[in-house]
Amino acid sequence: MDKWICKRCGKELFEKPKKNYTCECKGRYRHFTTCKICGEWFYNGLNCKTMCDKCGSPQARHARVRETLVCENCGKVFERRISSRKGENQKTYCSKECMKEHKAGIILERTCKYCGKTFTVKQSSIGKTTNASGNYCSSRCYWDSMTIDGDKCYKGFRPAKHKYFDGVQFCIMCGTTKNIHIHHIIPNRLTHDQSKDNLIPICTHCHPKVERITREVLKVCKDYKVTKFYLNNILRTKQYATFAVIKAVMDKRKAL
Repeated sequence: MDKWICKRCGKELFEKPKKNYTCECKGRYRHFTTCKICGEWFYNGLNCKTMCDKCGSPQARHARVRETLVCENCGKVFERRISSRKGENQKTYCSKECMKEHKAGIILERTCKYCGKTFTVKQSSIGKTTNASGNYCSSRCYWDSMTIDGDKCYKGFRPAKHKYFDGVQFCIMCGTTKNIHIHHIIPNRLTHDQSKDNLIPICTHCHPKVERITREVLKVCKDYKVTKFYLNNILRTKQYATFAVIKAVMDKRKAL
């Protein structure tokens, strides 16, 4: 907990005052924080301390009460200071290696979003590689879910690239020209729309962010025409703004 006390008159504030803000008596406010060990207020000028000088001294740290714990991964018995506990529900591990090994070994049961089959997957792999990890039992189910009307031949990305790549393209988000993808504003699996007004260049780094926003919008609005209209306007505006920045930088370099 934090509070600010006027150095001259002792007035207390529990919200951080604005920069160079002074009290009515023209006094400056000083920052105080409660010690996480003893709970007493102490002066915290640089806002970087969590303990008072008394509890944070080397002698106090050495004499601080310890607790005996058992590692949940390897079963090793070890000691830890009570003050280092972050919460009542904190897992107990003797090292970072044990923590990573334990979390990577947790197996979860999931249901395939396409065929409904139950399968197992590691918790550490969910959502880290693609949006298919943890949601589909196999790559076949993932690609089948991307098609409509039973069309098993998914050929959405290749014609989009050939249609759009008539020159060097730049990412509409960051402006880079490396590792460019062609993004479907409305996903190809829903409408098979390969027109240029539904395609826009995005790099591999920014593509997942835009895809995440698109999925969230489609959950709320099921009308593809309305969704395409608004997302198209937003992304095109961002594209023009990025192009203006790139052009300004190139003109400045030419002038030098």
